[in-house]
Amino acid sequence: MRILIAGAGGFIGARIAAALLGAGHEIVACGRDPVLLQRLFPNAEAIACDFARDSAGDWQARLANVDAVVNAAGIFRDHGANSFEQVHMAGPAALFGACAALKIPKLIQISALGAEEGAETQFHLTKAAADQRCMQLAREHGLTGWTVIRPSLVIGQGGQSTALFAALAALPWTPRLGDGSWRVQPIHVADLVHAARLLLEREGSAPPLLDLVGPVPMTTDGLTQALRRWLGLAPARAFSVPEWVLRASIPLARLLGFDALSRDSLTMLRRGNTAPAAPMAEALGWTPRELGAALASEPSSEAALWHARLFFLRPALRIGLAIVWIATAIVSAFVYPLEKSVAMAAGLGVSGWQAAALVYGGAAVDGVLGLALLLNIRPVQTGLLQLATVAVFTILACFAVPEAWIEPLGPLTKNIAVVLATLAMIAMEAKR
Repeated sequence: MRILIAGAGGFIGARIAAALLGAGHEIVACGRDPVLLQRLFPNAEAIACDFARDSAGDWQARLANVDAVVNAAGIFRDHGANSFEQVHMAGPAALFGACAALKIPKLIQISALGAEEGAETQFHLTKAAADQRCMQLAREHGLTGWTVIRPSLVIGQGGQSTALFAALAALPWTPRLGDGSWRVQPIHVADLVHAARLLLEREGSAPPLLDLVGPVPMTTDGLTQALRRWLGLAPARAFSVPEWVLRASIPLARLLGFDALSRDSLTMLRRGNTAPAAPMAEALGWTPRELGAALASEPSSEAALWHARLFFLRPALRIGLAIVWIATAIVSAFVYPLEKSVAMAAGLGVSGWQAAALVYGGAAVDGVLGLALLLNIRPVQTGLLQLATVAVFTILACFAVPEAWIEPLGPLTKNIAVVLATLAMIAMEAKR
Protein backbone atom coordinates (compact mmCIF):
# COMPACT_ATOMS: atom_id res chain seq x y z
CA MET A 1 0.00 0.00 0.00
CA ARG A 2 0.92 3.64 -0.40
CA ILE A 3 0.46 5.15 3.06
CA LEU A 4 0.66 8.82 4.04
CA ILE A 5 1.78 9.46 7.61
CA ALA A 6 1.13 12.91 9.07
CA GLY A 7 3.54 13.65 11.90
CA ALA A 8 6.08 11.17 10.53
CA GLY A 9 8.92 12.94 12.33
CA GLY A 10 7.39 12.43 15.77
CA PHE A 11 7.91 9.70 18.34
CA ILE A 12 5.01 7.50 17.22
CA GLY A 13 4.84 8.55 13.57
CA ALA A 14 8.51 7.78 12.93
CA ARG A 15 8.19 4.30 14.44
CA ILE A 16 5.11 3.56 12.34
CA ALA A 17 6.84 4.81 9.19
CA ALA A 18 9.91 2.65 9.84
CA ALA A 19 7.80 -0.45 10.52
CA LEU A 20 5.66 -0.01 7.41
CA LEU A 21 8.71 0.57 5.23
CA GLY A 22 10.22 -2.60 6.63
CA ALA A 23 7.03 -4.46 5.74
CA GLY A 24 7.33 -3.39 2.11
CA HIS A 25 4.80 -0.56 2.01
CA GLU A 26 5.35 2.71 0.19
CA ILE A 27 5.44 5.64 2.60
CA VAL A 28 4.70 9.33 2.15
CA ALA A 29 6.29 10.95 5.20
CA CYS A 30 4.54 14.21 5.96
CA GLY A 31 5.66 16.89 8.42
CA ARG A 32 6.82 20.45 8.91
CA ASP A 33 10.44 19.65 7.97
CA PRO A 34 10.52 17.53 4.80
CA VAL A 35 14.31 17.87 4.52
CA LEU A 36 14.74 16.17 7.90
CA LEU A 37 12.14 13.54 7.00
CA GLN A 38 14.02 12.72 3.81
CA ARG A 39 17.19 12.21 5.83
CA LEU A 40 15.35 9.99 8.31
CA PHE A 41 13.58 7.98 5.61
CA PRO A 42 15.70 8.03 2.43
CA ASN A 43 13.54 5.32 0.84
CA ALA A 44 10.28 7.24 1.36
CA GLU A 45 8.74 10.28 -0.25
CA ALA A 46 8.85 13.30 2.07
CA ILE A 47 6.48 16.25 1.76
CA ALA A 48 5.68 19.33 3.83
CA CYS A 49 2.48 19.84 5.78
CA ASP A 50 1.39 22.22 8.52
CA PHE A 51 -1.80 21.60 10.49
CA ALA A 52 -1.77 25.24 11.57
CA ARG A 53 -2.40 26.41 7.99
CA ASP A 54 -3.35 23.58 5.62
CA SER A 55 -6.88 23.30 4.24
CA ALA A 56 -8.73 20.28 2.86
CA GLY A 57 -7.77 21.48 -0.62
CA ASP A 58 -4.09 21.40 0.32
CA TRP A 59 -4.47 17.83 1.51
CA GLN A 60 -6.30 16.60 -1.59
CA ALA A 61 -3.26 17.39 -3.74
CA ARG A 62 -1.06 15.31 -1.40
CA LEU A 63 -3.39 12.32 -1.28
CA ALA A 64 -3.12 11.37 -4.92
CA ASN A 65 -2.74 7.58 -5.28
CA VAL A 66 -2.72 7.14 -1.48
CA ASP A 67 -4.35 3.95 -0.13
CA ALA A 68 -4.21 4.71 3.59
CA VAL A 69 -3.55 7.57 5.99
CA VAL A 70 -2.18 7.64 9.53
CA ASN A 71 -2.47 10.82 11.59
CA ALA A 72 0.24 10.69 14.24
CA ALA A 73 0.58 14.46 14.74
CA GLY A 74 0.25 15.79 18.26
CA ILE A 75 1.70 18.14 20.85
CA PHE A 76 1.99 18.08 24.63
CA ARG A 77 2.01 21.83 25.16
CA ASP A 78 -0.17 24.58 23.69
CA HIS A 79 2.08 27.39 22.48
CA GLY A 80 2.44 29.92 19.66
CA ALA A 81 1.32 28.86 16.21
CA ASN A 82 0.99 25.25 17.36
CA SER A 83 -2.11 25.25 19.54
CA PHE A 84 -4.17 22.26 20.61
CA GLU A 85 -7.08 23.58 18.53
CA GLN A 86 -4.94 23.71 15.39
CA VAL A 87 -2.80 20.59 15.74
CA HIS A 88 -5.36 18.30 17.38
CA MET A 89 -8.64 19.58 15.96
CA ALA A 90 -8.73 21.98 12.98
CA GLY A 91 -5.75 20.48 11.15
CA PRO A 92 -6.91 16.86 11.42
CA ALA A 93 -10.47 17.88 10.46
CA ALA A 94 -9.12 19.30 7.18
CA LEU A 95 -7.16 16.09 6.58
CA PHE A 96 -10.17 13.89 7.33
CA GLY A 97 -12.37 15.99 5.05
CA ALA A 98 -9.97 15.52 2.15
CA CYS A 99 -9.69 11.77 2.85
CA ALA A 100 -13.49 11.43 2.91
CA ALA A 101 -13.88 13.36 -0.36
CA LEU A 102 -11.36 11.06 -2.04
CA LYS A 103 -12.78 7.92 -0.39
CA ILE A 104 -9.48 6.87 1.16
CA PRO A 105 -10.36 3.36 2.36
CA LYS A 106 -8.01 3.10 5.36
CA LEU A 107 -7.36 5.75 7.99
CA ILE A 108 -5.97 5.63 11.52
CA GLN A 109 -6.39 8.60 13.83
CA ILE A 110 -4.01 8.31 16.78
CA SER A 111 -5.76 9.92 19.72
CA ALA A 112 -5.27 9.34 23.45
CA LEU A 113 -6.98 7.36 26.17
CA GLY A 114 -9.31 9.71 28.01
CA ALA A 115 -10.16 11.78 24.93
CA GLU A 116 -13.91 11.91 25.42
CA GLU A 117 -16.73 14.27 26.32
CA GLY A 118 -16.33 15.54 29.85
CA ALA A 119 -12.55 15.38 29.76
CA GLU A 120 -10.78 17.87 32.03
CA THR A 121 -7.94 18.95 29.74
CA GLN A 122 -7.66 20.82 26.45
CA PHE A 123 -5.33 18.10 25.25
CA HIS A 124 -8.10 15.52 25.60
CA LEU A 125 -10.99 17.75 24.57
CA THR A 126 -9.37 18.75 21.27
CA LYS A 127 -8.38 15.16 20.55
CA ALA A 128 -11.94 14.07 21.28
CA ALA A 129 -13.37 16.68 18.88
CA ALA A 130 -11.11 15.39 16.07
CA ASP A 131 -12.04 11.79 16.90
CA GLN A 132 -15.76 12.59 16.66
CA ARG A 133 -15.25 14.33 13.33
CA CYS A 134 -13.30 11.35 12.02
CA MET A 135 -15.96 8.84 13.02
CA GLN A 136 -18.76 11.09 11.73
CA LEU A 137 -17.19 11.35 8.27
CA ALA A 138 -16.56 7.60 8.23
CA ARG A 139 -20.26 6.93 8.91
CA GLU A 140 -21.49 9.51 6.40
CA HIS A 141 -19.27 8.19 3.59
CA GLY A 142 -19.48 4.48 4.43
CA LEU A 143 -15.75 4.22 5.13
CA THR A 144 -15.58 1.13 7.31
CA GLY A 145 -11.78 0.94 7.33
CA TRP A 146 -11.35 4.08 9.45
CA THR A 147 -10.32 3.67 13.10
CA VAL A 148 -9.64 6.00 15.99
CA ILE A 149 -7.11 4.40 18.32
CA ARG A 150 -6.70 5.76 21.84
CA PRO A 151 -3.44 4.55 23.39
CA SER A 152 -2.68 4.82 27.06
CA LEU A 153 0.73 6.15 28.10
CA VAL A 154 3.12 5.14 25.30
CA ILE A 155 6.55 4.01 26.47
CA GLY A 156 9.64 3.71 24.33
CA GLN A 157 12.96 5.35 23.56
CA GLY A 158 12.38 8.83 22.13
CA GLY A 159 9.09 9.56 23.89
CA GLN A 160 8.78 12.66 26.05
CA SER A 161 6.91 10.88 28.82
CA THR A 162 9.42 8.02 28.74
CA ALA A 163 12.30 10.50 28.98
CA LEU A 164 10.77 12.13 32.05
CA PHE A 165 9.95 8.87 33.85
CA ALA A 166 13.36 7.40 32.95
CA ALA A 167 15.03 10.51 34.38
CA LEU A 168 13.03 10.09 37.58
CA ALA A 169 13.99 6.41 37.64
CA ALA A 170 17.69 7.27 37.30
CA LEU A 171 17.75 9.53 40.38
CA PRO A 172 19.53 8.19 43.49
CA TRP A 173 16.10 8.14 45.23
CA THR A 174 13.03 7.70 43.06
CA PRO A 175 10.11 10.11 43.57
CA ARG A 176 6.63 8.80 44.34
CA LEU A 177 4.22 11.02 42.44
CA GLY A 178 1.20 12.22 44.40
CA ASP A 179 -0.07 9.71 46.91
CA GLY A 180 1.36 6.73 45.00
CA SER A 181 -2.06 5.52 43.83
CA TRP A 182 -2.12 7.07 40.35
CA ARG A 183 -2.62 4.28 37.84
CA VAL A 184 -1.55 3.95 34.22
CA GLN A 185 -1.73 1.08 31.74
CA PRO A 186 1.29 1.75 29.53
CA ILE A 187 1.75 0.22 26.11
CA HIS A 188 5.14 -0.05 24.48
CA VAL A 189 5.49 1.94 21.26
CA ALA A 190 6.48 -1.19 19.32
CA ASP A 191 3.17 -2.80 20.32
CA LEU A 192 1.23 0.31 19.31
CA VAL A 193 2.99 0.17 15.93
CA HIS A 194 2.08 -3.51 15.57
CA ALA A 195 -1.58 -2.74 16.32
CA ALA A 196 -1.58 0.03 13.69
CA ARG A 197 -0.08 -2.33 11.12
CA LEU A 198 -2.71 -4.99 11.91
CA LEU A 199 -5.46 -2.41 11.33
CA LEU A 200 -3.95 -1.19 8.06
CA GLU A 201 -3.32 -4.64 6.62
CA ARG A 202 -6.56 -6.35 7.66
CA GLU A 203 -9.22 -7.14 5.09
CA GLY A 204 -12.72 -5.74 5.45
CA SER A 205 -14.00 -3.39 8.11
CA ALA A 206 -12.21 -2.17 11.22
CA PRO A 207 -13.53 -1.12 14.64
CA PRO A 208 -14.37 2.61 14.59
CA LEU A 209 -12.87 3.18 18.06
CA LEU A 210 -10.27 1.13 19.89
CA ASP A 211 -8.49 1.71 23.19
CA LEU A 212 -4.89 0.47 23.13
CA VAL A 213 -3.58 -0.44 26.58
CA GLY A 214 -1.09 -2.77 28.17
CA PRO A 215 -2.33 -6.04 29.63
CA VAL A 216 -2.43 -4.81 33.26
CA PRO A 217 -2.63 -1.45 35.05
CA MET A 218 0.22 -0.29 37.28
CA THR A 219 0.96 2.65 39.55
CA THR A 220 3.40 5.36 38.54
CA ASP A 221 5.74 3.80 41.11
CA GLY A 222 5.55 0.54 39.16
CA LEU A 223 6.33 2.39 35.93
CA THR A 224 9.34 4.14 37.46
CA GLN A 225 10.63 0.84 38.88
CA ALA A 226 10.20 -0.90 35.50
CA LEU A 227 12.24 1.80 33.79
CA ARG A 228 14.90 1.66 36.52
CA ARG A 229 15.27 -2.09 35.92
CA TRP A 230 15.43 -1.44 32.18
CA LEU A 231 18.28 1.03 32.75
CA GLY A 232 20.14 -1.68 34.67
CA LEU A 233 20.05 0.16 38.00
CA ALA A 234 19.66 -1.41 41.42
CA PRO A 235 16.44 -0.75 43.36
CA ALA A 236 16.33 2.57 45.22
CA ARG A 237 14.33 4.09 48.03
CA ALA A 238 11.34 6.22 47.11
CA PHE A 239 10.40 9.61 48.50
CA SER A 240 6.98 11.21 48.22
CA VAL A 241 6.35 14.32 46.12
CA PRO A 242 2.85 15.67 46.95
CA GLU A 243 0.62 16.74 44.10
CA TRP A 244 0.70 20.38 45.24
CA VAL A 245 4.50 20.38 44.91
CA LEU A 246 4.25 18.95 41.40
CA ARG A 247 1.69 21.57 40.40
CA ALA A 248 3.80 24.35 41.93
CA SER A 249 6.72 23.10 39.81
CA ILE A 250 4.84 23.45 36.52
CA PRO A 251 5.97 27.05 35.76
CA LEU A 252 9.59 26.03 36.35
CA ALA A 253 9.13 22.92 34.21
CA ARG A 254 7.66 25.04 31.43
CA LEU A 255 10.61 27.45 31.67
CA LEU A 256 13.05 24.56 31.50
CA GLY A 257 11.28 22.96 28.53
CA PHE A 258 9.91 19.87 30.30
CA ASP A 259 6.68 19.64 28.28
CA ALA A 260 5.76 16.25 29.77
CA LEU A 261 5.12 17.91 33.16
CA SER A 262 2.07 20.14 32.78
CA ARG A 263 -1.34 20.78 34.31
CA ASP A 264 -2.85 18.49 31.70
CA SER A 265 -0.44 15.60 32.33
CA LEU A 266 -0.92 15.78 36.11
CA THR A 267 -4.69 15.91 35.70
CA MET A 268 -4.54 12.84 33.45
CA LEU A 269 -2.38 10.94 35.95
CA ARG A 270 -4.58 11.85 38.91
CA ARG A 271 -7.70 10.83 37.01
CA GLY A 272 -6.13 7.52 35.95
CA ASN A 273 -5.23 6.27 32.50
CA THR A 274 -6.61 2.75 32.29
CA ALA A 275 -9.14 0.79 30.23
CA PRO A 276 -10.23 -2.84 29.71
CA ALA A 277 -7.79 -4.76 27.50
CA ALA A 278 -10.28 -7.39 26.33
CA PRO A 279 -12.01 -5.35 23.54
CA MET A 280 -8.65 -4.67 21.88
CA ALA A 281 -7.57 -8.30 22.15
CA GLU A 282 -10.90 -9.44 20.65
CA ALA A 283 -10.80 -6.92 17.80
CA LEU A 284 -7.21 -7.57 16.80
CA GLY A 285 -6.76 -11.19 17.86
CA TRP A 286 -3.62 -10.10 19.66
CA THR A 287 -2.55 -8.82 23.10
CA PRO A 288 0.28 -6.38 23.82
CA ARG A 289 3.15 -7.50 25.98
CA GLU A 290 3.58 -6.71 29.65
CA LEU A 291 5.72 -3.58 29.90
CA GLY A 292 8.75 -5.25 31.47
CA ALA A 293 8.90 -7.85 28.69
CA ALA A 294 8.45 -5.19 26.02
CA LEU A 295 11.24 -3.07 27.47
CA ALA A 296 13.52 -6.10 27.72
CA SER A 297 13.06 -6.73 23.99
CA GLU A 298 14.86 -3.42 23.31
CA PRO A 299 17.66 -3.43 25.93
CA SER A 300 18.84 -0.06 27.17
CA SER A 301 22.25 1.20 26.17
CA GLU A 302 24.81 3.32 27.94
CA ALA A 303 23.49 6.22 25.85
CA ALA A 304 20.01 5.67 27.33
CA LEU A 305 21.43 5.84 30.85
CA TRP A 306 23.38 8.99 29.97
CA HIS A 307 20.22 10.60 28.59
CA ALA A 308 18.28 9.74 31.75
CA ARG A 309 20.98 11.09 34.05
CA LEU A 310 21.54 14.25 32.00
CA PHE A 311 17.83 14.98 31.55
CA PHE A 312 17.61 17.39 34.49
CA LEU A 313 21.24 18.54 34.18
CA ARG A 314 20.74 19.80 30.62
CA PRO A 315 18.75 22.93 31.57
CA ALA A 316 20.71 23.25 34.82
CA LEU A 317 23.95 23.54 32.84
CA ARG A 318 22.49 26.22 30.58
CA ILE A 319 21.12 28.21 33.53
CA GLY A 320 24.34 27.78 35.51
CA LEU A 321 26.40 29.18 32.65
CA ALA A 322 23.92 32.05 32.27
CA ILE A 323 24.33 32.93 35.96
CA VAL A 324 28.13 32.97 35.59
CA TRP A 325 27.91 35.40 32.68
CA ILE A 326 25.33 37.66 34.33
CA ALA A 327 27.24 37.67 37.62
CA THR A 328 30.45 38.56 35.78
CA ALA A 329 28.67 41.48 34.11
CA ILE A 330 27.30 42.78 37.41
CA VAL A 331 30.62 42.46 39.24
CA SER A 332 32.57 44.09 36.39
CA ALA A 333 30.18 47.03 36.01
CA PHE A 334 29.03 47.71 39.57
CA VAL A 335 31.09 45.88 42.20
CA TYR A 336 34.77 45.71 41.26
CA PRO A 337 36.49 49.10 41.61
CA LEU A 338 36.58 50.84 38.24
CA GLU A 339 40.07 52.25 38.86
CA LYS A 340 41.47 48.72 39.22
CA SER A 341 39.82 47.61 35.99
CA VAL A 342 41.17 50.70 34.21
CA ALA A 343 44.64 49.93 35.57
CA MET A 344 44.49 46.43 34.11
CA ALA A 345 43.38 47.84 30.75
CA ALA A 346 46.53 49.97 30.69
CA GLY A 347 48.40 46.89 29.56
CA LEU A 348 46.50 47.18 26.26
CA GLY A 349 47.68 50.74 25.75
CA VAL A 350 44.38 52.42 26.63
CA SER A 351 43.50 54.69 29.55
CA GLY A 352 40.92 57.17 30.78
CA TRP A 353 37.49 57.09 29.16
CA GLN A 354 38.65 54.55 26.59
CA ALA A 355 39.59 52.07 29.30
CA ALA A 356 36.29 52.72 31.12
CA ALA A 357 34.38 52.18 27.86
CA LEU A 358 36.23 48.88 27.36
CA VAL A 359 35.28 47.73 30.87
CA TYR A 360 31.61 48.68 30.59
CA GLY A 361 31.41 47.39 27.02
CA GLY A 362 32.75 44.02 28.09
CA ALA A 363 30.28 43.92 30.99
CA ALA A 364 27.43 44.71 28.60
CA VAL A 365 28.44 41.86 26.28
CA ASP A 366 28.61 39.47 29.25
CA GLY A 367 25.19 40.59 30.45
CA VAL A 368 23.47 40.32 27.07
CA LEU A 369 24.88 36.85 26.37
CA GLY A 370 23.99 35.69 29.88
CA LEU A 371 20.41 36.92 29.61
CA ALA A 372 20.02 35.31 26.18
CA LEU A 373 21.14 31.99 27.62
CA LEU A 374 18.93 32.36 30.71
CA LEU A 375 15.87 33.04 28.53
CA ASN A 376 16.79 30.11 26.25
CA ILE A 377 17.08 32.36 23.19
CA ARG A 378 18.94 30.42 20.49
CA PRO A 379 21.19 28.68 23.05
CA VAL A 380 23.44 27.09 20.43
CA GLN A 381 24.18 30.38 18.68
CA THR A 382 24.52 32.13 22.05
CA GLY A 383 26.98 29.48 23.19
CA LEU A 384 29.08 29.96 20.07
CA LEU A 385 29.15 33.71 20.67
CA GLN A 386 30.21 33.05 24.26
CA LEU A 387 33.07 30.86 23.08
CA ALA A 388 34.21 33.62 20.74
CA THR A 389 33.92 36.17 23.56
CA VAL A 390 35.93 33.99 25.95
CA ALA A 391 38.62 33.62 23.28
CA VAL A 392 38.79 37.38 22.69
CA PHE A 393 38.81 38.23 26.42
CA THR A 394 41.49 35.60 27.09
CA ILE A 395 43.75 36.91 24.32
CA LEU A 396 43.33 40.49 25.58
CA ALA A 397 44.06 39.37 29.15
CA CYS A 398 47.29 37.72 27.98
CA PHE A 399 48.51 41.18 26.98
CA ALA A 400 46.90 43.20 29.77
CA VAL A 401 47.51 40.97 32.82
CA PRO A 402 49.62 37.94 31.79
CA GLU A 403 50.31 37.24 35.47
CA ALA A 404 46.65 36.18 35.81
CA TRP A 405 47.66 32.77 34.41
CA ILE A 406 49.67 32.00 37.54
CA GLU A 407 47.39 33.50 40.20
CA PRO A 408 46.28 30.96 42.85
CA LEU A 409 42.55 31.24 42.05
CA GLY A 410 43.19 30.81 38.33
CA PRO A 411 41.02 33.58 36.85
CA LEU A 412 42.18 32.63 33.34
CA THR A 413 42.70 28.88 33.71
CA LYS A 414 39.05 28.62 34.76
CA ASN A 415 38.17 29.66 31.22
CA ILE A 416 39.13 26.13 30.16
CA ALA A 417 36.33 24.71 32.31
CA VAL A 418 33.89 27.35 31.05
CA VAL A 419 34.73 26.50 27.44
CA LEU A 420 34.26 22.76 28.02
CA ALA A 421 30.96 23.33 29.87
CA THR A 422 29.77 25.57 27.03
CA LEU A 423 30.68 22.94 24.43
CA ALA A 424 28.71 20.35 26.44
CA MET A 425 25.73 22.73 26.62
CA ILE A 426 25.85 23.34 22.87
CA ALA A 427 25.97 19.58 22.20
CA MET A 428 22.91 18.95 24.38
CA GLU A 429 20.89 21.93 23.10
CA ALA A 430 21.57 21.45 19.37
CA LYS A 431 18.60 20.22 17.37
CA ARG A 432 18.97 17.88 14.45
